[in-house]
Amino acid sequence: MRPSSPRPHRNLLQCHRRSAEEARHGSLQHPRAHVMDELQYRFGDGPCIAAMRTGSTMHVPDVFQEHRWPEYARAVATRKVGSILSVPLPLEGESSASLNIYSSRAHGFTGEDITRAELFAEQSAKTLRLELRLARLQDAKNNLAAAMKSRTAIDAAVGIIIAQNRCSQDAALKSCAAPPTPATSNCGT
Repeated sequence: MRPSSPRPHRNLLQCHRRSAEEARHGSLQHPRAHVMDELQYRFGDGPCIAAMRTGSTMHVPDVFQEHRWPEYARAVATRKVGSILSVPLPLEGESSASLNIYSSRAHGFTGEDITRAELFAEQSAKTLRLELRLARLQDAKNNLAAAMKSRTAIDAAVGIIIAQNRCSQDAALKSCAAPPTPATSNCGT
């Protein structure tokens, strides 16, 4: 992209991954872009959040004329941001991401810049989708390993109960699952 100013501030990637146990936020960004993103979260909305929510490109040609997110627009304007481009990255499931580019000039992005950003986001999304799949597989592997460790401990406990109480495997399993009482101390027999 041809920047409208010598040094546009880019937030190259803003990603949210949600799983049952965690939400991850990762980004590669310029420190000033990080401030712009944090402002959006403080206000609860803005072009980045809207792009991720709607799956549509959000272009703010002039922050001084922006009416969709007035508080956010006023806040970034005081930080010498003139225009913003937020492009969603199409991901899978509950994951969402966007490419956010900040210009210090109003009307800092041409139609060609927007098209190139959308193409870049589309290509970047392919890599990110693969990374997210790999992360989900790693999570599944870790969960399976933890389950196998638990299963090994349960099997050992059942074996001890069977040996001590001379009962069946089913009775020993029930004994493991039940709260300890005098009635279950010998497998319920």
